[in-house]
Amino acid sequence: MFLRFLVEVVMTDLLNSFNSSFHSMNILQVAPYFPPYQGGQERHVERLTSHLRDDGHTVKILTSDYPPEITKSENHSDMVRLPVRQRFLRNPIVSPDREKIVELLTWADIAHTHNEHAFISNIVALMNYRVDTPMVLTCHGRLAFGSSAANLLEQVYNRTVGAATLRAMDRVIALSKSDKEYLNSLGVPTGRIDVVPNAIEPPESPTDAVVTEFQKRADIHDRDVILFVGPIVKRKSPETLLRAMPHILETHPDTVAMFVGKGDHLDALKNQAASLGLEETVRFTGYLPREKLHAAYRAGSVLAVSSVSEGLPTTIMEGMIHQLPVVATNLGPIRDWFDQHALLVESEPEAFAGAIRLLLSHEQMAAQLGAESAELVRSRLTWDRVASEVNRVYERIVPKRTYRAVSES
Repeated sequence: MFLRFLVEVVMTDLLNSFNSSFHSMNILQVAPYFPPYQGGQERHVERLTSHLRDDGHTVKILTSDYPPEITKSENHSDMVRLPVRQRFLRNPIVSPDREKIVELLTWADIAHTHNEHAFISNIVALMNYRVDTPMVLTCHGRLAFGSSAANLLEQVYNRTVGAATLRAMDRVIALSKSDKEYLNSLGVPTGRIDVVPNAIEPPESPTDAVVTEFQKRADIHDRDVILFVGPIVKRKSPETLLRAMPHILETHPDTVAMFVGKGDHLDALKNQAASLGLEETVRFTGYLPREKLHAAYRAGSVLAVSSVSEGLPTTIMEGMIHQLPVVATNLGPIRDWFDQHALLVESEPEAFAGAIRLLLSHEQMAAQLGAESAELVRSRLTWDRVASEVNRVYERIVPKRTYRAVSES
């Protein structure tokens, strides 16, 4: 009886200790886009929100209403969508509803914004000067547009408006060491930067039957498939893979390039494929729902990520979790995390062709690269782990005594 009593006392003390150390927070996530708009950053914010709610926090979303034909039918009490006046360089310029933004900031224990170059982050940071809610910003990587004029405008914007937004933050999250150095160059002190990577939710692998059906419909059975997954926009440089295909076909004539995604560069890419005479060796799937997307990863031979700028791409981690070997542009954030787990090359067709041909010709090397990269993602880059790291960033800047009642809404 005494032993049972002692165990109950110890367990009660442990439970009380846990309850006293855990405090539910009101968290405002601020992002330029949110699903159903599809993209890596949008999935990032969506999964982070889901895990924060699972951890007992109350989360609201402030975002744009783009695309309005999809979002206008939504009715979520925990989401506020501001109307988009126009999109400039893919940045939604929203109507700044001061009353609503201040109301949300007053409700929140912490506001977490995404990207210093996002207009919605800029206006929330500006309007928070009077409210003084603790703020965090995640930098999802540097922007590049494939145009010297647009790149110059981005640099000027980031070193003025973007830098002012960063100065308003209590903490700044970088996805990689390279991004941390970039933030330093914009004037953010090292002591205010936390390196926390992007992450994925390990998916259920599609059944063999689903993969076989996908291969049949895409007419790729028994063929090597070079996969490109993501928005078909200039920044992702899909034409690099397209222009690599003639070189790949010289030694691997049964190879197919499959482009998964949609975007404002898609028509131009299709026209370029036709001009290169690649109609029979290129597949354009458009947007794929999750099960079919993971079937595509399973059906792939190599994943090509040819972007001219990136943060920490969800696409790479999703491919790796399916043990798909990756050839990617040698960008700082990608190099920081995947230097030993992918073949990194310059964003040139010849360089991509050479690396892809190497993997197609050496199956054992490709299999080993795939297996080791899958282990990296499982051990370090899943949302269970990363959401906890973000939570710890919040706890560093939100004193427990300031937590607002979670019941407030």
